[in-house]
Amino acid sequence: MTRRTGPLLALLTLPLLLLAGSWLVLPASGAPGYRLQLLDLGADLVLLAGGCLLGGRFAWTLRSLEDVNRTLEQRLADRERQLAGNDERLFALEREQAAAQERQRIMRDLHDGLGSRLLVSLSRVERGEMSAGEVADALHGCIAEMRMALDTMAPQEPDFRSSLGNFLFRWRSELQACGLRLTWDIAAPDEALRLAPHASLQLLRIAQEALTNVVKHAGASTVHVRLHVVAGALALEVRDNGIGAAGVGEDSSGRGLTNMRTRAGQLGGRVDVHGGSGGTRVTLQVPLGSVTA
Repeated sequence: MTRRTGPLLALLTLPLLLLAGSWLVLPASGAPGYRLQLLDLGADLVLLAGGCLLGGRFAWTLRSLEDVNRTLEQRLADRERQLAGNDERLFALEREQAAAQERQRIMRDLHDGLGSRLLVSLSRVERGEMSAGEVADALHGCIAEMRMALDTMAPQEPDFRSSLGNFLFRWRSELQACGLRLTWDIAAPDEALRLAPHASLQLLRIAQEALTNVVKHAGASTVHVRLHVVAGALALEVRDNGIGAAGVGEDSSGRGLTNMRTRAGQLGGRVDVHGGSGGTRVTLQVPLGSVTA
């Protein structure tokens, strides 16, 4: 007999015990009305006991359901925390893998670009084909390329604002030595400047090529760099007050403008050149979706 069925059997046995007791205790010739009253009292007691029993069972069932619900809620909360932790770990692994892939791409670019440039320069130096000034220029360009790569591969959160700021700060002293005054304006929200390292490096290379053209061909006294967002694209403008668009043409700049447009095309963007008597404006536009991290 279990704890649940015991009270029910006792309740069903009570009327039988009362009936048997009334026949055994009272004589057969005794008052039959008293025997009926005793049976009625027993029936009332049975109903009362049954109600109490059912009420108790109902309360016990509710407590059991509450305990089950609390257990399920606790298990569900534990599982949700586990899933959230798994999602965070997966997201962190994905970010680490993406960062590692970006670094590998940059290292390949450095190997193919900077490495080849150093080897060619070394070969020319060994053959006596480079002057001291040319060697200095080559080394200066290699150092600038390495600095850009280090800025974009920094371990902190992707922040093109910092990378561009460091880049322009270094260029300011170089331009001042050439008689040029550099100013800049970064008017883009922070969320638009969380760029992938490879995209940051390509943008800095385009900016470097544009500033190099200003120094070599523009004959300007001031140059202004502006970074902003327009129509869902990140726009980088380099504007000078020099001799106009002729200073950055294909014939005068060699592969400079072609390289800028090639790099922009790799990012899904474009480079436009506008010039006149008031100077030249080189504008790079790339979709945010193709460069943000």
